[in-house]
Amino acid sequence: MKRIIAILFVLVFALSLCTSAFAVGGTISVVISPEGAGSYAASGNLTSSVADQLVKLTASPNPGFKFSYWKYITSGGEAKTDPSTSKDFYIFDRTITAVFDKIPQHTITVAVVDGQSARGSVSGSGLFFANEKATITANPNPGYEFEKWSDGSTDLSHDVLVTSDITYFASFKPKTLILTIACEGSGYVSDSGGTSVCSVSREYSESARYISLQA
Repeated sequence: MKRIIAILFVLVFALSLCTSAFAVGGTISVVISPEGAGSYAASGNLTSSVADQLVKLTASPNPGFKFSYWKYITSGGEAKTDPSTSKDFYIFDRTITAVFDKIPQHTITVAVVDGQSARGSVSGSGLFFANEKATITANPNPGYEFEKWSDGSTDLSHDVLVTSDITYFASFKPKTLILTIACEGSGYVSDSGGTSVCSVSREYSESARYISLQA
């Protein structure tokens, strides 16, 4: 009988040690790293006097940062990390760190093709976070029209995904007008080259103020 009692005592003592080692209550302290990079929300109180109490922590990055991982120590003293934005933690005396990473930034520069500054202007230059969308815009001057961006897009307002520092060039071209000459009676009209242009439609650049015709 004494042996049975001794065995039971050892088992109860060992069980109590395991339970207390796993979670005996206490207080969780949460640290944000780097400071000011984000915040956290807790589903309940971070302090408990009862074993096996859980609290859910949710990390929220501030603009310019992204959540990376939780860094914490288990009840057994093991250092661990977890990338889950929301995670359940047992409450006992320990510090849990929410680690954030800074999102890199890139410079978008927009410019007009060399020699075309009189044809139009552009806008949209700036500093943007990686994988952010930027909008660049071409503005043709009177007598000209937008042709294309250096990446081949023909949209006046062009959305680009920011992945690196890059410069976009806009090219413009003179607007074209259609001129049709109609001739009545006997005779014809010729251009400066002597070619008859009666009943012929031709394209002319809007920047060409005068066209020479001979009746």
